[in-house]
Amino acid sequence: IGTLGTLSGWSLNGTSTYGMMVGLQKAINAARQPIVAGHYLSSGTFGMNLNQLAETGRAGAVVMVAYGHYKVVGNAGGYPVVQRNGGHFVVMTGAYRNDPICKLRIRDPADDGCTPDLPTQAEYKNHWYNAVNGWVRVAAPGLPWRWMTRIYPEASPPGFGIGSTISLLDGMTWCAPRKGVGKKLIDGVAGNAFEFYTVAPEDGWSEEGRGLVCEPLDLGIDGTILGATNHPDGRGVIGLVEVATEGAAGAPATTRMLVSYDPGIDLLQELAEIPGAETFVIGRNRAIYSATESTLERTELADEAEEEQPDVGDGDFAGPPTSVALPFSVSALCYDDLNDEIVGLSDDSMQVAFVAKDFGGEVGTFSMPGEVAAAAGGSIASNPEDGVLWFGSSASSTIYGLSKPSAKAGASKTLEVVEQIDLPLEDGAVIKDLDFLGGDEFVVIAEPGGTLHFIRESEADDTGWRQVQEEPFSLPCSLSGIEVDRGRGNFDAKEHETPGYDNLIPGDLIPGNPLPDPLCLGDLNGDGLVDGIDLGVLLGEWGEDAFVPSDFNDDGKVDGDDLGTLLGQWGPCP
Repeated sequence: IGTLGTLSGWSLNGTSTYGMMVGLQKAINAARQPIVAGHYLSSGTFGMNLNQLAETGRAGAVVMVAYGHYKVVGNAGGYPVVQRNGGHFVVMTGAYRNDPICKLRIRDPADDGCTPDLPTQAEYKNHWYNAVNGWVRVAAPGLPWRWMTRIYPEASPPGFGIGSTISLLDGMTWCAPRKGVGKKLIDGVAGNAFEFYTVAPEDGWSEEGRGLVCEPLDLGIDGTILGATNHPDGRGVIGLVEVATEGAAGAPATTRMLVSYDPGIDLLQELAEIPGAETFVIGRNRAIYSATESTLERTELADEAEEEQPDVGDGDFAGPPTSVALPFSVSALCYDDLNDEIVGLSDDSMQVAFVAKDFGGEVGTFSMPGEVAAAAGGSIASNPEDGVLWFGSSASSTIYGLSKPSAKAGASKTLEVVEQIDLPLEDGAVIKDLDFLGGDEFVVIAEPGGTLHFIRESEADDTGWRQVQEEPFSLPCSLSGIEVDRGRGNFDAKEHETPGYDNLIPGDLIPGNPLPDPLCLGDLNGDGLVDGIDLGVLLGEWGEDAFVPSDFNDDGKVDGDDLGTLLGQWGPCP
């Protein structure tokens, strides 16, 4: 924890939101590990619930959970109005659901249930909490509704009396092997399958070993995939697809829509129908931005609520505008994480537009500098650490780093070239796409031949950018685009620093300390009784060497100790 805080430049408190997420990603980047982290905290209408955490963990991530202490300050049609008052980060070690029972198992490196002496708290014991999902209204600008999970150690949740304090899951940080996603090419044409690939940095970058591994993934849709990127929660992909539909008088037609696909449970979901959409990008704020000719549209990821949002007669949360007009038709999009702007490119007029994430203020429009040759199919990517916009196209083997005009340029409306890299492309090869792995490393796809170039900024001296491998290597799969995971999060100092996501002293869950086990743990089917049905479930899991609901003492197996726990709770639940 201290190391993470030091790396982040945020004192020694590595578990503060800013300290942990920045320090963690810097530690990963410094070690050149094929790992990526995501950091997402409740904001606007986005809340956090145990279902999301469990799905991210099931997808292969290590999940750290933020819970907040919320004071009940009002009532909205029977639902609590709450105000955050500090919180804490812990590690999720298990999630269990068997309606109506829902439970969270955590391990706390700074255990709130022990002593106030934080450095000596790390007993790393598992604690179970009961959990329930529901709607709350947050005392924040616009009074947004959020679907969130409440955790508590009692057998049933305490009430929502004014002035009481409840604990809500309101954020997570996850770490997982870095992956990318692209459109698979079938005979040179975009098909109906995504292609997952993993990239793993190691000195020399070679085709052998861990360089690039492709895993085909067929969505089984009747249509064409136009674009794809990774889900911000690390569970599958979000794509823009064109699918067949029925037009006027039953005539065949097509439409375009945003979809999400979770390969772990083979779940394809429609997010929004956006006729005519050509390209899209996801912001670090979790919003999806799609371009239809000269219109930029914003779509929110679904909150995955299991109940309709309450209607208490006082209007809905007034979120940001859902569309904005641009001065040209957009051919490519990227998101500038540093400045929270959507960047749109027109490879027809060779112009670039910068739009604020909430569509507020004026759209800034700039022309490409004269040395950048015009060409169809240009690609852009923004460096998340310094905001430099990188551009590549089929017109040149050079990729250009661009920035808005400096102060000395006055009112110039032309971007400036601040860096450039000449790639050793094979004869006839052209740049197809580029994307960042991190602030000092990115990848470029060139075709024909499907060669992949890894570019890294020099660490030893100030010699600029260089290719990592001596020679580019061929892709083991044919892709028409590349989108790579990198560390991202929606942290906003204005919203999340006060009150911070820091350790509380003693910071106990209110009311009471964590209990070692929830009451009536032996009720495995949730019918309020511990009886022969639950005994049958336990015997069916006997001896399994894995975390299962019947493993009450978390020792990795179901045996006589667990049987004794169940028999000791035999009968009606208290």
